Amino acid sequence: MITREAVEKLINGTPSERRFLCSENFELFMLYYFPEYIKYPFAPFHFDMFQDVKDLFGGTIREVAWIMFRESAKTSISKILLVWIIVYNKRRYLNVDSFSVTNAERILFDVVLSLQTNQKIKADFGELYNSKRDNDEVTQKRINNFVTNNGVRVEAHSTGKSVRGRLHGNQRPDFLLLDDFENNETKDSKAHTQGVIDHIDEFKSGLDSQALVIYLGNFITENGSVATLFERAKVDNRLR
Repeated sequence: MITREAVEKLINGTPSERRFLCSENFELFMLYYFPEYIKYPFAPFHFDMFQDVKDLFGGTIREVAWIMFRESAKTSISKILLVWIIVYNKRRYLNVDSFSVTNAERILFDVVLSLQTNQKIKADFGELYNSKRDNDEVTQKRINNFVTNNGVRVEAHSTGKSVRGRLHGNQRPDFLLLDDFENNETKDSKAHTQGVIDHIDEFKSGLDSQALVIYLGNFITENGSVATLFERAKVDNRLR
């Protein structure tokens, strides 16, 4: 529950007070640093998502599946979450995987754009990304990997690419956002569906032992990879 006192400190407090408040509360971070994303009042399920983030980083759960209708803001909230993780250095090696690597690369592009142009972020956290982007990245609005000035590595991958062997120094991926892993193309192909399921199963050996995972998707078939998550959640209390 956000208190009036917290909101007053958010608006009128010192940068150090604001940074501390938002380090403990992702919802406050989103409200202050990304108000342009909030065009309508939050729905009840948005507050469930904020609680999920708290539980993920508090150690209650390790995986959460945000399986929702389109335009539910799950991708926008996830992009802001990536920024939150980066500025507070909550994880060192972030991976964004998607069935189409282009979708993952576009998420990275938006994250970099926020780090470079969000004046509130820059004022309170400094320059976290000041590398030049090449013309193709700017034109195509996609980036496949980057390292921030505070040492966080972020990469985009396809679900067709193995998780094994991914390293940043001696660090395995410790946060994974799996986006758009089930769609009409995968739904109609047993091979694609099994490939995504195998990719998810491979996380067990390819990620850091303390890694956190968020799945983004739509429920479009009872025989796909989303359905396997639902089934596992019935017996695995670390997956919500």
